[in-house]
Amino acid sequence: MRTREHPTPKADDLRITPISRTRWRVADRRLDGLPGISLLGFVDLCDGRYEVTRFDSPTHASAHDVLSSALAEFLGCPGGSEYLCPEDAETLSASAFTLLA
Repeated sequence: MRTREHPTPKADDLRITPISRTRWRVADRRLDGLPGISLLGFVDLCDGRYEVTRFDSPTHASAHDVLSSALAEFLGCPGGSEYLCPEDAETLSASAFTLLA
């Protein structure tokens, strides 16, 4: 959970940057220009599953079958995309498709 000054982002607030074919950097675009604050964490493809590393919860461990579900973890959705509102699910699915193309 983010602080009151930096509320939990919505799907449109995420900046997802591929670092390699198996790693994505996830940041909050509303905080661009604030080094160390905008970075939310990483998603790594390992053994066919998407593993999430969140900087706000370093001991949290999760793995997902699809990238959009892993990205949902950064929206404060426990368990991934099954808890998203329809607009967020559509945005993350489009982001995941674009990043994998």
